[in-house]
Amino acid sequence: MKKNNLIIIIVIILALLGFILYPWVILPIKNASQNVIKPISLTLNECSNFIGNFFSKVGSIGNLDEENNKLNQENLELKSQLAQLKELKHENEILRQELNFIKDKGPDQLIAAQIIAYSPNSYTRSFKLNRGKKDGIEKNQPVISSGFLIGVITEVYDDNCDVLFITDTTSLIPVIFQDSRATGLLQGGLKGLTIREIALNSNIQEGEIVLTSGLGGDLPDSIPVGKITKIISAESEIFQKAQVETPVKFNNLEIVFIIK
Repeated sequence: MKKNNLIIIIVIILALLGFILYPWVILPIKNASQNVIKPISLTLNECSNFIGNFFSKVGSIGNLDEENNKLNQENLELKSQLAQLKELKHENEILRQELNFIKDKGPDQLIAAQIIAYSPNSYTRSFKLNRGKKDGIEKNQPVISSGFLIGVITEVYDDNCDVLFITDTTSLIPVIFQDSRATGLLQGGLKGLTIREIALNSNIQEGEIVLTSGLGGDLPDSIPVGKITKIISAESEIFQKAQVETPVKFNNLEIVFIIK
C-alpha cells in the first residue's frame, strides 16, 4: 500500500515539474528539435519530389522516343509517296512528249512499252521491253521514241521482247532521203549512224531528213530516222556515204512506242 502511494506521489511531482518547467525547458527543447528536424524534412521532401520528377521525366522521354519513331516512320512514308508521285509525273511528261510527236498515228497502231533491261554485252546495242506475245508484239516491228526510229524487235517472248538499236553495227535498215528521194542502207557503228550504198548521181544535201523506205517489207515506210550531217564521196568509190544524226538520247530512254 505504501509502495503504491509512493508511485502516485512521484507521478504527481513529475507532472507538476513538467507543468512548471514546460515554458522554460521542454518548450525550447521541442522548438529546437523542430528547427533541427524541419530542414531535414524539407530536404527529404525535395529529394522525394526530385526523384518523382526524375522518373516522370524518364517516362516522358520514353513516350517522346516512341512519338519520334512514329513521326520518322510517317515522314519516310510521305517521302516514299512523294517519290512515287514524282515518278508518275515524270512518266506522264514522257508520254505527253511522245504523243506530241506521233499525233498522226492512231492509238490502235502504237503500244507504249517500258525499257526493263539493257544488254550486258558492250558489243551489242540492245534492250528489253515489258511487252510480249500477249500484247500482240511480233518480230521486226519498229520501236520509236519522240517519233524517231530507235530500233527493231528481234525476239519476242510471252511477257517481254528484245530490241536491237539502230546504232548497233549489225543493224541494217533501208532508208530514203526525203527531198532527193535517194535510197541507201542505214548502219550503226561506234562512230554513229552511217548511210551507205547511196548512188553517186544522187543529189543529197546536208540537213536533209532521212526516213525508212519500206523496201524489203520488214519495216513500214516514212518513219523518221534523223538528218544528214556530212556527205562522204570519193572518186574511187561507186557509192556515196552520209553521216546521220538522230535527236534521240539513247542513254536516257525509259518509255518507247512499238508500231504494230
